[in-house]
Amino acid sequence: MLIIVSLASLVLLLWMLWSEEKFVLEERRISLSEFHTADEVWTTGTMGEITPVVKIDGRQIGDGEVGSVTKRIQRVYKNLTHDFGVPIPTYERS
Repeated sequence: MLIIVSLASLVLLLWMLWSEEKFVLEERRISLSEFHTADEVWTTGTMGEITPVVKIDGRQIGDGEVGSVTKRIQRVYKNLTHDFGVPIPTYERS
């Protein structure tokens, strides 16, 4: 089953990360060198949900594995879509 979430759900995800997971959130521009030296990197999008990034420009990020913070964010996002997402009906060809 597919679940649709809106931009509002991303805002809710950020709020949940701040309030429940005690993450410090900061919005700012990030340099490429900061990405290259990061412990973990992830992206988000409509179809990608929370997608770990383990390489940028051929350079390994952190230890090259999905990190514990990314896994926590994925768990919170999964719970969010389960609790607040709208199921998309699937159709079978006849």
